[in-house]
Amino acid sequence: ARLWTRQIPVPPGSIPVAGLPGVSVQEWDFGTLQFNTNNLTSCIGPNIPAYQVNIPVSDIFWDPPIVAGTPSVIGYTVVVPPAITATNVVIDLYELQQEALA
Repeated sequence: ARLWTRQIPVPPGSIPVAGLPGVSVQEWDFGTLQFNTNNLTSCIGPNIPAYQVNIPVSDIFWDPPIVAGTPSVIGYTVVVPPAITATNVVIDLYELQQEALA
């Protein structure tokens, strides 16, 4: 799994992407075996922090106007609907793994 983001500063565990200023990516190998090996992953149960993807709600609703193909962020403020009170959306990769295996 990969999570691409434009968060500043770069979130812990993310790596800046060469050639894409301000873009970083975080990767997880969460199958039952590590990619291209016969080695088991450590994604063996729910609620393991290393296998949880935390996406800030403000990132989900980040939608500045695009002017001439470039986001216009000067003076832009993210607007999260008032009914949404969570600060993060958490995706547990173990749960996805189990759905894929079912």
